[in-house]
Amino acid sequence: MKNQKIIESWNKIEPNTGAKERMLDSILEDNQSGLRQKTRASALKWALPLAAVAVLGFVVMMPLLKSEKVDFVLEGSKGVTVRYIKDPPAVNHNQDKTSLVWLEEDELLASHFNGSEIVIFEGMVSEVRNIVCDFDWTKAYMAIAWITVQDSLRGNLMPGSTVTVLLPGPVGNEMRQEDTGISFRLRAGVSGVFMPVRYDENALYSVGDNSLALMDLAEFGLPDGMRWMFLQIGQDLVYERESYPSFTGSRNLGDVKAVISAKLDLNESVIE
Repeated sequence: MKNQKIIESWNKIEPNTGAKERMLDSILEDNQSGLRQKTRASALKWALPLAAVAVLGFVVMMPLLKSEKVDFVLEGSKGVTVRYIKDPPAVNHNQDKTSLVWLEEDELLASHFNGSEIVIFEGMVSEVRNIVCDFDWTKAYMAIAWITVQDSLRGNLMPGSTVTVLLPGPVGNEMRQEDTGISFRLRAGVSGVFMPVRYDENALYSVGDNSLALMDLAEFGLPDGMRWMFLQIGQDLVYERESYPSFTGSRNLGDVKAVISAKLDLNESVIE
């Protein structure tokens, strides 16, 4: 009798079927909630260090991006800043050569100009970017060309290498600037025979007390934008014809290279 009463009491305490299902659902929900909390905690544990690494990487890369895309490191310059620009002031280029000191053809093909070595190479332009040089109270607009060397005629340049050449004026617009009537036509994809000077620590562009070390901008530079290049633009061979009478009849860069090669051994004079 006593045992029977105990059994009846347990039966009253035991939940019915509906209550059992509700209890089971509650237990499963609690387990899933705990799992989600652990998962979020684990994800947060890994996400915070990764975010810190990403921020640190961005902070480290910022000076590199800035120096490559915007500013120049001007180690040898004084009182000048230089930056890339897309749209220089729009006026006309000037093809008048009256301001240029007259040079004979043999002088243009000499090994040096004003004490600087002249290299000669055939190459293709891969990129040209305009720059502005700010001397505080005045600005000078130029451009830098990246040219892939295809054949080195003088100067021992490595075929396949890319050199930088400073142009005396900007490209891609109608800016009026003396002696840039040919160099302003340089574009990516244009081939030519180029005769720039090799810059050293003595190559300076001065305005008043401020000076720009040209080595800070490029490895080489054109003394003017008229006489130191032969460009193949479509079917046209473009160069300053009055300065190179021996090249009359040249139709392409191959003809130009043949004339130059024939003259190099005979012409090693130095312009001082």
